[in-house]
Amino acid sequence: MSVTEQKPREGWFSQLLMAAAGGAVVWAGTVFGLHAYEEQVAVQGIRLALEAQVSGVNQQAADSVKSIDELWQMYAASGLERADFDRVSQPVIDSHFTLLPELIAGLAAILIFFTVNLLVMNWRRNRRYQALVDEHQQSLEMSREQIEQASGKDPVTGLVNASQFEILLDIECRRAVREFTPLSLILLEPDSEYLNDLPEEDHPVMAQLLAKNLQQTVFRPGDVIARISDYRFALLLPATNEQSPQLAERLRQQATEIVLGGQPMLLSLGVSTMQPSAQLSAAHIQQLTEDLLQQAQNNGGNQVSFNTEQSLEVPVTYSD
Repeated sequence: MSVTEQKPREGWFSQLLMAAAGGAVVWAGTVFGLHAYEEQVAVQGIRLALEAQVSGVNQQAADSVKSIDELWQMYAASGLERADFDRVSQPVIDSHFTLLPELIAGLAAILIFFTVNLLVMNWRRNRRYQALVDEHQQSLEMSREQIEQASGKDPVTGLVNASQFEILLDIECRRAVREFTPLSLILLEPDSEYLNDLPEEDHPVMAQLLAKNLQQTVFRPGDVIARISDYRFALLLPATNEQSPQLAERLRQQATEIVLGGQPMLLSLGVSTMQPSAQLSAAHIQQLTEDLLQQAQNNGGNQVSFNTEQSLEVPVTYSD
């Protein structure tokens, strides 16, 4: 028997046990309650039968008696013999104590048994349906993410995603060496102090506003804006020379105009501009720029750290 076959059977057996336990509790409680009621009625019948035969018994006290044993003790104190008490009480007991409580309790137990079974069955069915819905939802989310990954787009901002950025960075490095043009890379990230003060639910909004600000500033054909992690963005700028730090400073100042949670956005930026050479590779320029970004963050944040190689000729670039 497979595990998947065994689990439903175990669940069904547990369901039957639960229903049977519920039915047994109801049966026992009903029998006890009805027999207790029958005994109270029988006690009153016995008391009325003995009232005319035995004197010296406090009738008000006898009215409060709940069990036959308590009634016997009260009449025994007045001198009544047990045989006389049994002779009077037995016919009353025989007429009041029947199997009706067991029958009623049995019907109630059967009703509870099937009701519990039905409720548990519906609960299990609903849980299976919910599990299927959750599974399909996860499958849809995974499919959506796969489609977005295949399209090279970040789902939150619509920018180039990390995997596509790696491809484009390698392509642009090779092109810069082949065409003998400089290449600039800017990595930027909101400062941790700013992120810690920003409510978690505002983080996606922050990413969208920052993306929009970058798109309004960096718009040349061939320029690439990417979101490469939750909070890190990259600007890949072909044919851009040592003026790239001025562009980074402009981006930092513009970010302070984005206010969320009452706080202006604070950015740290690392900037690298490399001239075409054998050292210009995707791994090298990315590591160099990451180190510069880390340097800006370690120096207090909200600043630009840069390293720009000087060019002999001035290509098309961003300027103030």
